[in-house]
Amino acid sequence: MSTTTSHTSPSCAFAPVETRTGPGPALPARVDCTTTTGHPEPVDGVPTSRVHLEVGVLVAAGVLHALGEVVQVAAAWSPAFEPAPEHAHGQYQGLFSTSTSAGLMAGSAVVALPAVDGGLAGRLALGGVFPVSSAALPLVVRDTDR
Repeated sequence: MSTTTSHTSPSCAFAPVETRTGPGPALPARVDCTTTTGHPEPVDGVPTSRVHLEVGVLVAAGVLHALGEVVQVAAAWSPAFEPAPEHAHGQYQGLFSTSTSAGLMAGSAVVALPAVDGGLAGRLALGGVFPVSSAALPLVVRDTDR
């Protein structure tokens, strides 16, 4: 047997609650919780403003990552095509594709092992590899023009 009741408190309005006679308590579902000052209540103890900040950082990181992917893909064509002599474009493209595939296959292990098993030191070392390799790339590409 179950009955439906509605609960309200000064700070939160709850959806109707089904009262159960069987095992387990009937829990109210929050639908509109605000404090007396009009600000949203914390969700699971985390202030709503912090949740908004964290979501904003994740969205900004996703946009930045997508922009980086677009720039990287566009820039990858230059070292793949420009240094190749006219008679060896196919060989250069084959090497470029092979190295890209090898990087994709090994990349997961190379990135995951230091990040997971290496603790903070592994993460910091891994974080240092990317800026150093990015800074060295223009030097490598510049030398291909000689």
